[in-house]
Amino acid sequence: MSSRTPILSLIIITLISSLFWQCPDNPVKSTEADTTSHNFTWEIDTLGKYGSKLMDVVVIDENTILAVGDLNTDSGRFNAARWDGNKWTVFDIEAQYMGSMTNPPLYSIWYFSYNDIWITDVCAPYHWDGNKWILYHIQDMGLDACAGYGIWGTSPSDIYFVGYSGSIVHFDGQEFTKIETHSDLRVNDVWGNSENDVYFCQYDISTRPSSILHYDGQELSSKYYFYTMDYDSKVLAGSVHTIWAYGDTLYAGCSSGVWKESVKTGKGNMTSWLDICGDWVYPNRIRGQENNDIFVVGNWMKMAHYNGGTWQSFSSIFDTVGDYFSVAIKGNLVCAVGRTNSAQAIIVTGRKF
Repeated sequence: MSSRTPILSLIIITLISSLFWQCPDNPVKSTEADTTSHNFTWEIDTLGKYGSKLMDVVVIDENTILAVGDLNTDSGRFNAARWDGNKWTVFDIEAQYMGSMTNPPLYSIWYFSYNDIWITDVCAPYHWDGNKWILYHIQDMGLDACAGYGIWGTSPSDIYFVGYSGSIVHFDGQEFTKIETHSDLRVNDVWGNSENDVYFCQYDISTRPSSILHYDGQELSSKYYFYTMDYDSKVLAGSVHTIWAYGDTLYAGCSSGVWKESVKTGKGNMTSWLDICGDWVYPNRIRGQENNDIFVVGNWMKMAHYNGGTWQSFSSIFDTVGDYFSVAIKGNLVCAVGRTNSAQAIIVTGRKF
């Protein structure tokens, strides 16, 4: 089912410096107490054959990673894969709908515990309760929403789902409720922080407007709305594809770079993609575990790590050409997923040393 190309398990520092491009002329000044290491060992796996891709991933522990997407294999089509510490295994997630079992391609995943996992197809959420998968067809429930592009939640009774045509849906443990955005812009990502702030980013690939929305649990408001495509801008510009928040800091990955802003002061700064990885990027996902341990991934196999002081590009360590769609990090383990240009699913795993 899979093929693996291990990168050297131990890489000396001088080799790392020669392989990984880093811009020394414009480093991001550290505002954190410490910086983390840029030193990772990497492994690359491919799954499936032509027509395969993985859209999202969650790192549970050193021996457990779950990824979802659409996998075309000689044994049939599957929509999920599991890492058990030794190998990747494909499997199917399916639920009953209108008397039949359905197992569509999947787009996002959120993990609370083994008995509490959420996934989405392009429009609807599914829930694993430890025994079976349950499909919540929110359109059949009377909600005019298609919310399968992203999930974020603080607890089983506080979960957000986002997707097409301004769709934001909240689950309180009992009911699904649509939060009106009064916008047709696709909601591409969602994340919140410890201050009960939830942020959403929107963009329209055809007409090019972008926005960032803020929700305080009661009211949804527009934080930013713009059309500009100024790639060299030092302010928030370009199409916003992904968002992440931690404590007092909001991060937005857009076509001009990574925007970093203090939620309390409203002051922010943009770090250009040219300074991060020497090329322009359409970012698909930015995720981290602290302000000094953040990854951003995007099209053309672009990947970079922020350690609280500088950005380090990991875009040229593989010969494979393709796109990353998502990334997850936990502890010393990071995993990015996507597809190659030959339309195989790709999984890149890094371990910090």
